[in-house]
Amino acid sequence: MSDETQSELVRSGDQSELLAPGSTDAPTLSAQQIMALLRESLAKRAQRSDPEIQAEWTSLRRLAAHGNLDAQMHLGFLYYCGQDVPQDYAQAAHWYHKAADQGDYVAQFELGEMYRQGQGVPQDYAQAVDWLRKSAEQGFDEAAWSLAEMYSPGQGVTMAKPLSSPTPAHQRAAEPATQSIIERAASSHDDDAAD
Repeated sequence: MSDETQSELVRSGDQSELLAPGSTDAPTLSAQQIMALLRESLAKRAQRSDPEIQAEWTSLRRLAAHGNLDAQMHLGFLYYCGQDVPQDYAQAAHWYHKAADQGDYVAQFELGEMYRQGQGVPQDYAQAVDWLRKSAEQGFDEAAWSLAEMYSPGQGVTMAKPLSSPTPAHQRAAEPATQSIIERAASSHDDDAAD
């Protein structure tokens, strides 16, 4: 799916294809791009009346409570940004967690970052690594990069030596998935630097 198609899905409010867990297309928009597009969409919504907003919140909460992934993502984002409600990181984490449990890679990334920063949840590097790894394993480069940043100083991981100089024994013992994630993040970072 092209970046243009993904951007249009976010702007239109239909993230079902973009945020679908298990999608065969790896996401190409960064988390910042997705969030910027969602903010743009929400800015347009800000011009609506209070009864319309209240009706939408009632509908979103009902859908989210019944397990609707898109509604859970929207509530997480709205609470995180403080859109239409006071900013509430704990509520954002709650709804992102529900979406992340369903396999949503953006929710997994957002939840991992919230654990990393201690926003709405106690700071917990091990939890951050777990959620970021799940997102990165689905091909979300932003999560892979965050995970690599955590490995460098050893946040949430135990390493006998720094990542930059592992011994052959450490290399053999490293998880293949983790190595792939770190290599992909380094490759993505090298590509960004070349642009």
